[in-house]
Amino acid sequence: SDVCSSDLTPQADDFITGYAALYLLEARERGVSVPDDLLDSLNGYLETLAADRSQHDMAALRQRAFAVYLLVRQGRNAGNLLSAVQEQMERDVPKVWKDDVAAMYLAASYQRLQQAKPARELAMRGLARANAVKSVDFEFEHYYDPAIEQAWNVYLLERHFPALSRQIKPAA
Repeated sequence: SDVCSSDLTPQADDFITGYAALYLLEARERGVSVPDDLLDSLNGYLETLAADRSQHDMAALRQRAFAVYLLVRQGRNAGNLLSAVQEQMERDVPKVWKDDVAAMYLAASYQRLQQAKPARELAMRGLARANAVKSVDFEFEHYYDPAIEQAWNVYLLERHFPALSRQIKPAA
């Protein structure tokens, strides 16, 4: 049978790739050997994703913010990418981005870059969302729903904002 070469090209999912990178970073931080070439390849993908301004919806911008966070977390120079993602969110989804976990990815990135003011402003909103009692319908889309958002908010607060994380209510 004839097989097109494009049929053999694997299709990567932005969130799954980012989540795999996070998993490997967490493993490495716990002493598990993670090949440098694997992380280098993942980081190349994340850099391309973080710089891609072609999509304008919240789901795509969330993935870009996640990619920036993963790069910054590794100490990579991604300050320009961070600014570009925030500027695009302010332009394309101004009414919703600060109430999305994308804002917490940016907050954690700013915190890692020792930019306390923007980090704290966004993290305080994340803390408020983490502590809010949610009674919304379950809507799962793009690996995101209210429970997933809650988990990310708590994780990022615990990981990067220990003083604020002490204000997380037990119900969160």
